[in-house]
Amino acid sequence: MTHRVKEILSWYGSDNPGTLTNLARLLNHGKLAGTGKVVMLPVDQGFEHGPASSFAPNPPAYDPRYHFELAIAAGCNAYAAPLGFLEAGAREFAGEIPLILKANDHDVLLAESDPTQALTGSVEYSFLLGIHSWHCCPVAGILAPC
Repeated sequence: MTHRVKEILSWYGSDNPGTLTNLARLLNHGKLAGTGKVVMLPVDQGFEHGPASSFAPNPPAYDPRYHFELAIAAGCNAYAAPLGFLEAGAREFAGEIPLILKANDHDVLLAESDPTQALTGSVEYSFLLGIHSWHCCPVAGILAPC
């Protein structure tokens, strides 16, 4: 483990060992492994705005496995997506890239002024996907392996 990753982990001294292990896994994965820098591929636009507005210009993107392949090929530290996207490839790509479950989403079913978001994931689902230690960001609504 690099000095930089150890330094970053030292900032989380009150967190449990599982959280530190998963944060280290994220920081030590991908092309930026060990640098303390993180690049994640977040994919949720198809859910929030409808798949055609996001994926029509690139038809292979309709396949949720495409995004796993893209994140892995690009050397990302993690892949973040809603439950359905992750479920579609979690078994096939198990262990190849850290996953981040986005637990809620805005959708286009209601008016843009409606602040209510749909809860589409849970802690239980995060465990099934291999995210053993999580953090929920109240603003972004993500369950992250950190």
